[in-house]
Amino acid sequence: MKQITITNVDSESVKYFEQVEFYNKVISSELHDTSLQTLAYLVNQIDIVKLYIDKDTTVAKELLDKSRVELKKVIDELRGTISILRPMQLDDLTFSEALEHLILEYDVKTDIKFNSKIEEIDISNKRLSYSLYKVASECIINSMKHSDAENIYVNMMYKDGHLILEFKDDGIGFNYNSIMKDKHYGLQIMKDRVISMGGNVEYDSFDDSGRGLSITIKIPATFK
Repeated sequence: MKQITITNVDSESVKYFEQVEFYNKVISSELHDTSLQTLAYLVNQIDIVKLYIDKDTTVAKELLDKSRVELKKVIDELRGTISILRPMQLDDLTFSEALEHLILEYDVKTDIKFNSKIEEIDISNKRLSYSLYKVASECIINSMKHSDAENIYVNMMYKDGHLILEFKDDGIGFNYNSIMKDKHYGLQIMKDRVISMGGNVEYDSFDDSGRGLSITIKIPATFK
């Protein structure tokens, strides 16, 4: 097990807290646009079920079954959001164990096949560990939501004085500059987090045809 210490960290704590505040605003907006709207819809569905329950139990049952499916989706969305905001796995697990747990959690939720090669690594600074975990979550969620991929690949290793995280998918790919013009806050926040740790982010196509996306994150680090 390599116990690493991330070096070249930006010491401007104000900048970090500004990032956290901005990120929380984005999360709040996403919750309002997804989970809360779905819950409001389900409340309306329950009112409709009350109208049908004595008149047509078959229709009432169908509405309840549909509402149950939608409610389960909201629960999964909220669990995912809570995990991003406060990754409790890192309280008891090493960083590599928490990342493997995250990959497995998403693997069982979707038809996308996850392929991973995770070196046994832990991060000595818990705050940086939380921040990097959120970066990993953002990369995986972006692929799941936007790539239309069949496979997602996640690799992590320590090499040549750097902690390296690689995320690839075989989806539709995208133009980074165009995405940023459309205010894709998730990617910008992810990039800011990496830069605040003294690292850098590289974007590339997964293959020569331009299909898919490859994200490589390199953060200077030392290990004992």
